[in-house]
Amino acid sequence: MSYVGRLKLLTVPAAVLALAGCGGSSSSSGNGAKFVSQANRICADVNRKFASLPAINTTADLLKTGPEEISATNSALAKLRALTPPSDKKATADQLISGLTQETALIQQVVAAIRAGNLKKARSLAAQASALNAQDHAKATSLGLTECTKNVQPGSANATSTSSG
Repeated sequence: MSYVGRLKLLTVPAAVLALAGCGGSSSSSGNGAKFVSQANRICADVNRKFASLPAINTTADLLKTGPEEISATNSALAKLRALTPPSDKKATADQLISGLTQETALIQQVVAAIRAGNLKKARSLAAQASALNAQDHAKATSLGLTECTKNVQPGSANATSTSSG
């Protein structure tokens, strides 16, 4: 889930909230597989929410949709924090959640900067979020959280049909 992708109006690279996403390949057995499965469900749910939001084509769209994305992301983060990662993945999972929390805070600041008409500050914050997102993407990938690494855009539910199992 990526906010930076939604900030295309600011000409910033995509993928700033691979956030609430966390999907999975198989991990280790037992607790690892359960963690990945649960995280995947959380991330897939947020991805569906993002996809069902109106497309962002203007700054006004961003100002309307951004807070909805932030709210969905914060909800997903709370659910991710409640999961118990396997002990050998705990440090990486904690770093991922911390990074995603920081990304969300940066995106809130981006929206506030846009609302205040300060596009220079918005671009700077979005660039910071993008850099952090690259680190978080790598952590999510290493954990096998494939849903968390997807860059789902608002409005994409209308353009794409996917099946769920």
